[in-house]
Amino acid sequence: MTSVFALLPVNPFEADVIREPREVTYSVQGLNDSPLNRLIAEFGCLTVGELPRNPIPSPKAQLVVSPEAGYGKSHLLGRLFQVVGPRATKLYLLPFQAPERAWQSILLTTVQELDRPSQHDLRKETQLDEFAMGVLAHIAADFMVEGGVNDHDRLKREIEQLRNHPLSFLGRDRPNRGLVDWLKARIASRSDSINLLKTRRIDLQGREKAWLQVLAGYALSENDSVQRYAALSWIRGDRWKAKKRPFSA
Repeated sequence: MTSVFALLPVNPFEADVIREPREVTYSVQGLNDSPLNRLIAEFGCLTVGELPRNPIPSPKAQLVVSPEAGYGKSHLLGRLFQVVGPRATKLYLLPFQAPERAWQSILLTTVQELDRPSQHDLRKETQLDEFAMGVLAHIAADFMVEGGVNDHDRLKREIEQLRNHPLSFLGRDRPNRGLVDWLKARIASRSDSINLLKTRRIDLQGREKAWLQVLAGYALSENDSVQRYAALSWIRGDRWKAKKRPFSA
């Protein structure tokens, strides 16, 4: 029996305390296998269809409750983090010290996590970069399809590549500076960006153009620039003023 346990990746009787789901590297089968499989199945429903996907109605929360320590809640989350991988942004929220500031803590933690590179990717971009560039790439492609460039039918292959590989066109290496400048000018000067979002069933209650300018200010500016700092402050809801418009093209 001793030799069998010696072959296992970890000692199943060792009292490891997991303080953060990303620390989980291995987990034996246990009581949480069924909830884990259900969560994975629910997540799979969100990735159906071609890009860009319209919002998919689905359960917004799954609840795991256990009154006792050691039931495996952190291991469950860690295993879910591993399975989901780079397909989603994962946020781990610690218990709140001040319940009356819970939503402020959630927002701050969310923005801090998004402003970090993904643990699954060696790129220079942060997770918010990847999200913003994905949104902006689809906006640029929609502009082109709606007549924003001449002979867009001839550019069908390039437009499809832009949708599927936004970081290759808008990433930190800036391989296509002309596309970046063109997109920033379109967002700053035209109001039809609101209609482009609404055709995707995305309603931001009149803040569509503001959100696009903020995402462009963050993702298409240099790392230490005023524009990038102002974009983060806007997303966090900070009271921060710049002497000039931070999101201008």
